[in-house]
Amino acid sequence: MLPLLVRLVILMFTGRLLSSPFRSWVCRAALLVAMVLPVLQLNLRDDSATSRLSPHSPILRSGLGSHATSPSARVSFDTLRAVSRHVVRRTNEVRQERALSPLKTDSALASVACAHNADMFRRDFFEHINPDGETPQDRVSKMHRRFVGGVGENLYSQDRFRKKPRALGEQMVNKWMDSPAHRKNILNTSVTHFGVCVLQRGSALHATQVFGKVVGYLRSPLPRTVSPGAVLPVSFSQTFPPGTVIARYDFLDPRTDRRLRGPTLFTDSLRIPDTTGTVRPRFHILGTGEYDIYRGPDLIIRNVSDSSHH
Repeated sequence: MLPLLVRLVILMFTGRLLSSPFRSWVCRAALLVAMVLPVLQLNLRDDSATSRLSPHSPILRSGLGSHATSPSARVSFDTLRAVSRHVVRRTNEVRQERALSPLKTDSALASVACAHNADMFRRDFFEHINPDGETPQDRVSKMHRRFVGGVGENLYSQDRFRKKPRALGEQMVNKWMDSPAHRKNILNTSVTHFGVCVLQRGSALHATQVFGKVVGYLRSPLPRTVSPGAVLPVSFSQTFPPGTVIARYDFLDPRTDRRLRGPTLFTDSLRIPDTTGTVRPRFHILGTGEYDIYRGPDLIIRNVSDSSHH
């Protein structure tokens, strides 16, 4: 039934079914079926002025539960953490079954995933791009102060569920694997790390996987605010693969998508542009005949005199 409805909806919107009554019937029928819509967009390389997710990213919702959940059956926070652990386990199992390296967990990426789940519940949306226009990469660049690399994301939503943590975690991964877009994220050979969070409110839950192609981890977290023209000591504690050379850096103004400074030779420091506002440090890795460019943590440039008034 589900594949047939999907085909009918596609035909309808491509103009191959022109009958208005038939189009109306398809819409009503589609609403009655719990359709699985994948959620993912992976942008592992940021070599353009901005790194935007496609507005047509698929999103995964599941209405598999058939039983109402009473308040007494509410899943505890500990149980949700157990579900997250089983999502991690099963994700790495499916990678290893295909001779791929398991992903390392990153607690800061998991915190980004939890914050996005909570935000979706609080502001009643279910998308990769939040109402403020922030993408998964934007959220990681804001919250993960040591991360340099590319970011992807899988989302899952379900209502009215009755499964134990192991079964629920495996169900989520299996549903993602049934979706080509999510599957591509899970099996991406250039992804190195990920964080998982499953959060519940009432009878509904949201699950988020945040994937990272980590080029490197900074030795110390970057401060959120810096002064114009300052020289900021910056070094890497780890790079992936080991021995990766950070050759250059520059700064992007997210308001105009224009480069503010650079590219400048990277020598374990960043010279901050003589301006104010939010900027995006970007690190250049020499690839095959060209540079691959990856975002680091966002910075807010503010005069000391401005800070003293807040």
